[in-house]
Amino acid sequence: MSRRVKVSSVSLLIPEVTTTVEANMVAGYSALQLALAEKPDIVCFPELFPIFNTRREEIPKRACEIQKDILGWAAKHARESHVYLIIPTIEAAEGHLYNTAFLFDRSGKISGTYRKTHLAPEEEKAFCVSKPGDHYPVFQTDFGKIAIMTCMDIHYPEVARIYALEGAEILFWPTMAYGPTENFLQIALRARAIDNQLYCVGSNYVNTPYLPGKLMGRANIVGLDGTYCADTGNRPGIATALLDLDEGYEMWYSGEVKEKFPTLRDTILKTRRPDTYGILCRPMRGI
Repeated sequence: MSRRVKVSSVSLLIPEVTTTVEANMVAGYSALQLALAEKPDIVCFPELFPIFNTRREEIPKRACEIQKDILGWAAKHARESHVYLIIPTIEAAEGHLYNTAFLFDRSGKISGTYRKTHLAPEEEKAFCVSKPGDHYPVFQTDFGKIAIMTCMDIHYPEVARIYALEGAEILFWPTMAYGPTENFLQIALRARAIDNQLYCVGSNYVNTPYLPGKLMGRANIVGLDGTYCADTGNRPGIATALLDLDEGYEMWYSGEVKEKFPTLRDTILKTRRPDTYGILCRPMRGI
């Protein structure tokens, strides 16, 4: 048995000077066309597309308009290209602005949303995002189960572990992060893949020519052993890989033990000791 899925992730070129929503959408369209040439099953865009690097004062004024335009744009392309799309953008709802990733199915319908649960300390100041989400949904697609964590979420290992326990097989990480360092972030993403035996898919923005401290690009797809299946490096473009969701990371046991723990994922998740983890649910002392 083999469940193969072709996954694409976007490293989107962004100017270092302030840009506009409209210019970002033009750049996004070009990136999407590059991705669709690979005939993927799913494409992931970076965090807060298309408001990233635009004027902050326009975000609250245009939030509903931007949301309507980008969701309509995504629905059209998902439907016409028969592809799943992950579009992380601004969401105006319930009197708040959320940093929300929308999942579109192949018919162009929204099949799920994920509201970023761990906001960066200056997220409201920079992007007017005023409230975090508080749920970790796993989405059933026609090729398998997927989940989304956004930017800052990567620093909280509990997020990826919750998704693994809920059966997710691919974890998407749209971001705009460029620090503390590129190596820091890449090690964190690879660790989430290894610790939870999930394919992890990062998407980001990039400045060119790239220098440390600029937006780093690095759209990539990380395998269960922490190695890269695809990686754009510090360049704009598309990372695409064909993944086998039934492959697993086979364990080296034999006999009855191998029957009980056939893969590393089985071993990690079945031998957990949640009865000893109570401190994880307590606030940090002194805070």
